This record gives sequence, structure tokens and C-alpha cells, in this order.
Amino acid sequence: MPNVQPGDVLRLNRATHIGSRDYTLKAAEPVKGNADHVKKVFYLDERMYTCRATVLGVESEPLRVEEKTKRRQRHTKHVKSKMRFTVLRVNITGMVAGIEWNGENCTSLFEWLCICRRL
Repeated sequence: MPNVQPGDVLRLNRATHIGSRDYTLKAAEPVKGNADHVKKVFYLDERMYTCRATVLGVESEPLRVEEKTKRRQRHTKHVKSKMRFTVLRVNITGMVAGIEWNGENCTSLFEWLCICRRL
């Protein structure tokens, strides 16, 4: 992630799945894109959950050099890549209690899923 330092606390607010193996809340399926429209990804409502993560550091893998060659040519191109990735520790996760959905008050993920299944 660009512009993050170790120790920063991030609010992760784009979730497509929440839950466990038994009870899972999923967002709507993404809409496939075409030449006229880009792919549309749907996320769960961020009022339903909280998720905070602390940046532990920015790591990088060793430098990789890949040789690209074309058929019947002596020239080889050397492509270098060194990917960087951000290491996060998830601190706080949970469902927000007392959220209202279609006029009904939910206090847990299980109640939320039961109400969604009835609709």
C-alpha cells in the first residue's frame, strides 16, 4: 500500500464476506464488465461491522530476473521485478450491535442472517 508507515492504524471498510464456515454474510455477486462498462464489485454495508488493522511493516521479495526471448532471435530481454507487500495485523473485528434492517433490530450476525433469509 502506498503512503503507509509501520504503526499506522487502518480502517478496512470494503468487505465482501463476513462470518464463519457455518454462518456467512455475502455481498451481491460482482457484475461482469464489458467494453462499455467496467466491472462493478459490491461490498457489505460498512455500518454493519468494524475492522481495524495495524501496519507492521512493508516487506519486499528478493530481486527476480526473468529472461524473455523470442523465437529465432539471439537477443534476450532481462525483466527485473521486486514486489513489495504490506504486512498487517488485524486488531479489532466485530459486528455492530443494534443495527436496524428493514425495521428489525439485529444484535448479532446470526440474527442478521436469519432476517436476511426471511426476505
